[in-house]
Amino acid sequence: LPVRCLLILWWQNAGEAWLLSTQILDGFSGGLCGLIHPYLVADITFGTGRFNVLMGVTASCFGLGATLSNYLGQLAVEKLGHAASLTGSTILSIVPIILFGCFMPETAGRRVQQQQQQQQQ
Repeated sequence: LPVRCLLILWWQNAGEAWLLSTQILDGFSGGLCGLIHPYLVADITFGTGRFNVLMGVTASCFGLGATLSNYLGQLAVEKLGHAASLTGSTILSIVPIILFGCFMPETAGRRVQQQQQQQQQ
């Protein structure tokens, strides 16, 4: 999302073909996130039996985020204009990337430990 918003801001007067490229980028990234989501959830919930619960919770959060994003984005466009709305979306979409990068634990070592414990039993 941050790349898409920045490209739209940069190419807003460049013509429709350039803006179409941002939609293609959005479709590609949406598909990639949809593909990675179950793998990430499976990795986080490995061995807990909570895969379906976390898939439901995260899917609900995605739906809530999409609804709020559309509502708040339209509200920002009406009150502040397109450039301010896209700038706000860019800033708001960078925050989760930073949080994920800083606080998402690496699970590879934990999985190996669990497998070794299961083999010893």
